[in-house]
Amino acid sequence: MRIGTNSYTNTMIEQFNLLKSQQVNLQNQVSTGLSVQSPSDSPTAMENTLTDLSSQAAQQQYSSNISTVQSKADSIYSVLQSLQTISNRVGEIATSAGSATNSQTELNNYAGEVTSLIQQAAQLVTTINTMMGDTLAMTTT
Repeated sequence: MRIGTNSYTNTMIEQFNLLKSQQVNLQNQVSTGLSVQSPSDSPTAMENTLTDLSSQAAQQQYSSNISTVQSKADSIYSVLQSLQTISNRVGEIATSAGSATNSQTELNNYAGEVTSLIQQAAQLVTTINTMMGDTLAMTTT
């Protein structure tokens, strides 16, 4: 069986072209520091990269949400402490006002203070409702 010399030459040229293409690819990788220049170079690597970027963005959003919710929780806690203080003062007034020795003026003063405390409590409850509404709206988006 006789094989023509053109066959050897053509095979060798194909191999040289393949090696040259690989060399160019490797030189590009070394010069840029990237093993993937375009999505077609490695679809799997590109998919992994995009997945990682998506996960990273999600983690950053979760972190941001946690910080925001923690800040709002701290604010709500502060408001609840104020409500506790008001509740304690109303209890003290109720105890003091229950004495039979109080004059009408003292009872009127207690009534005025309780009315003021109720108004403060209503404002604090409105503040909490607003904070909770903002927090719920943010966490559902």
